[in-house]
Amino acid sequence: MNHSKLYVSTAVKDASVTGGGILAVALPLHNMLPNFGVNSTLISEGQCFTPVSDAYVTRAFGLSALFLSKNRLGDLIHIHGTWNLFELFCFLAGKAKGAKLVISPHGALEPWAFKSKHTKKKLAWWLYQKRLLSKADLVVVNSEQERDNLVDLGIETQIAVIPNGVTLDGYQDAVDEYKNKERDRTVLYFSRIDRKKGIDLLIKAWANLNDRLGFKLKIQGYGDEDYLCELIELSKSLNVQDSIIFQDAVFGKDKWNSFHSASIYVLPSYSENFGITVAEALFSGLPCITTTEMPWHDLPENNVGWSVETNVEAIEMALKDAISLEEPKLIRMRQNAVEYAQKRFLWDNIVHQYKDTYQWLLDKNGSERPNFVSK
Repeated sequence: MNHSKLYVSTAVKDASVTGGGILAVALPLHNMLPNFGVNSTLISEGQCFTPVSDAYVTRAFGLSALFLSKNRLGDLIHIHGTWNLFELFCFLAGKAKGAKLVISPHGALEPWAFKSKHTKKKLAWWLYQKRLLSKADLVVVNSEQERDNLVDLGIETQIAVIPNGVTLDGYQDAVDEYKNKERDRTVLYFSRIDRKKGIDLLIKAWANLNDRLGFKLKIQGYGDEDYLCELIELSKSLNVQDSIIFQDAVFGKDKWNSFHSASIYVLPSYSENFGITVAEALFSGLPCITTTEMPWHDLPENNVGWSVETNVEAIEMALKDAISLEEPKLIRMRQNAVEYAQKRFLWDNIVHQYKDTYQWLLDKNGSERPNFVSK
């Protein structure tokens, strides 16, 4: 390993194909940091689903991270995720070796997340989780909303607000394939099947529409199988099963095909620290329906979507507006969506922010505090 460069570790518990939004940040960050003069070791509990350079697998619980040498661990360890023993052991390993400690909660400390397994999390919060955050050198969040929620929890550690980037593998192939094709009359939900995502509200709102104008609702993802069964039964009880398509999650080019073949995107979540699939949908030229519990409040003012209350009536009205859009306005919104995404979520720009942050923490080259880090 070349130690004339900055040397960090990127720690993420689940590096499998179902690693979700956390891995969608940690993996491209690890892969791209060397292009910007920063060496990175990927530390994970299991083997990464795709070949990566400089990887270390801890196996169960991350305990073996404690035995990594300072040379192997690096000058700074960036831990993605919270609540698990894996993150705790990675933190202790960094502390023991004198490395700077950075934590990205990725929405795990949002109010809605606390409601899940509340008693267990409350105990963990007071036993160790709050202490870890307080003793970290920096916490990285993905939106101002997430930062404010951490401050409300009493976290006084410095906080950097850095948006997530979108990995565009397979994107251009989908752009080329659908360039001259007419999009399907489809409203797409593409995310995890989870109760916090508000999919039951979406189905009820869909059922309330008097005229769907030939549109179908596609619900695509993996996750809670019991909840999925409830959603299928709900669609049947509301007699809308013929206008709703349930499909498994897809990845890579197939994912981008799903986005590019649809007309509208919807993510009616009760809570999101970011919502990476909204950014992916915007890259794909989809106007997006989101909620006020998500950090996408500026979509309406940028003419790229809706930000509505998390209830059936508000989601119904947004759906009605979206499927009723006249073609010229829809085309303009699609163009705006792509421009909006390209300005904000390209990984090259975001990795620069991480590099600047790491350099400042390690006091390299007299680096100044980045303006996106709170004092």
